[in-house]
Amino acid sequence: MGVAKKTEMNYLEGNHIASTAAKDHIGRKVQYLLSLDIDSTGRGYFFPRTGVITEVFRNQIDFGNGDYIPFKKCREIVLLETEETK
Repeated sequence: MGVAKKTEMNYLEGNHIASTAAKDHIGRKVQYLLSLDIDSTGRGYFFPRTGVITEVFRNQIDFGNGDYIPFKKCREIVLLETEETK
């Protein structure tokens, strides 16, 4: 199970998933944050999204909305569903 290392600034709490290990978590509910969801004006607002990892294709991920998002645009991915809550 791939868990991302803690960076200098994590916005979301929980078990972070490394982009290289996202394929291991297909079908699991996650909360994710894209680069464009973070307010860059310095106020500190961020707007997380939720979804289910449905597919990982090359360097892109689909969170169940039919839109493949490149990993470079994903700031954080956090598991909402763990083995205990499944």
